[in-house]
Amino acid sequence: MRRFIRWVLIVLASLLVLAVGAAGGVYLLSERVLGRIYDVPLEDIAVHTDAAHVAEGERLAFLRGCNGCHELDLGGDVFFEEPGVGRLVAANLTQVAATSTNAELARTIRHGVKRDGHAVFGMPSPMFYDLSDEDLGTIIAYLRSLPRVDDPLPPFWVGPTGRLGLALGKFTPETDDVDHTRPRVPVEPRGRYLAATCCSECHGADLKGDGIKTPDLGVVASYSLPEFRVFMLTGMARGGRELRMMSGVARWRFSHFRPDEVGALHAYLSGPR
Repeated sequence: MRRFIRWVLIVLASLLVLAVGAAGGVYLLSERVLGRIYDVPLEDIAVHTDAAHVAEGERLAFLRGCNGCHELDLGGDVFFEEPGVGRLVAANLTQVAATSTNAELARTIRHGVKRDGHAVFGMPSPMFYDLSDEDLGTIIAYLRSLPRVDDPLPPFWVGPTGRLGLALGKFTPETDDVDHTRPRVPVEPRGRYLAATCCSECHGADLKGDGIKTPDLGVVASYSLPEFRVFMLTGMARGGRELRMMSGVARWRFSHFRPDEVGALHAYLSGPR
């Protein structure tokens, strides 16, 4: 009996050592991801802070969804929190703008790289990467015009399950999905540029969707321009349908499209790509 108990204790101790070692390995691997410094050079851009640019910057910020994750006052908010997984926090952009240069803001938006070189988690930088210098500078002008919000935010946090995901490569910062050296999508044709910088977050860089939650945007070819305009500006799909996600996105974001932009987007998405 003593020999059996001793054998059981040895097995339990071995399993404990293995578990501690595995946990330590997961922690170290996840810390490597969290601590990675991204060597993306700073590129300065022109920022014009007159009233016209600020107003246009607000419109462009709505189109790209900044006021969704970061709240209307851009003071930030928690946009994901799950016990054991972690907490993702959209930063207080009024404070970030007050403490960052134009080049640092541009790098954070386009590349998902913070001032200290670490990655931003949850930022759709793969879509923002293609923003033109003019549009990005205009958005930054809007950020700089806002009154500073001093409400505190809870810290970014990664739990055990989240760390396991980081260690296994199942959970990665969007920074890793940015090709930091490829040429950006040109602003013309306008429809292609708008699709790349407004639609690719959900429908993918190829705009084909995932086939489950988001469709191939070739579906736009089935819409007449008047029908598509109603959809973009009111969220009401053809036939008076309310779509689970897109209707809300259209009302909140895409209602800020100008008529000529809706026309350009329709022409591009309904044609050969």
